[in-house]
Amino acid sequence: LDDIKGKLDELLNNYTSCFTQAVNTNDISLIVPYVNSESDIYKLQQSYIPTTYAAGVQESIVSDNITAYNISDDNQSGTITTSEVYTIVNKDNISSNKAFRYVYKFQYDEATASYQLTDIQKA
Repeated sequence: LDDIKGKLDELLNNYTSCFTQAVNTNDISLIVPYVNSESDIYKLQQSYIPTTYAAGVQESIVSDNITAYNISDDNQSGTITTSEVYTIVNKDNISSNKAFRYVYKFQYDEATASYQLTDIQKA
């Protein structure tokens, strides 16, 4: 399970980093390797990323940590609970740090031989 936890940490780190880049450049393709393209999280971010970019908001990740996780007996799916801090700069160039707690669902994707996020909810 340590290997799986490492893979989930890597997934979260890659996703949050690419998510902020996607917001800052209006390029949703940056998150594609880390989210299932048929999933709720992908559909949500298809709306959030261009809306946030159009509002002139810039985001950067300060920290992301997995605080809890559950994995299915076959290691194919589960959830991670996270604590994330972002620096958010609005269109008036006013910066603030905001903390979030999320529960992500994930599943193993055979095609990419990696875990992908499928859902996000506030914790």
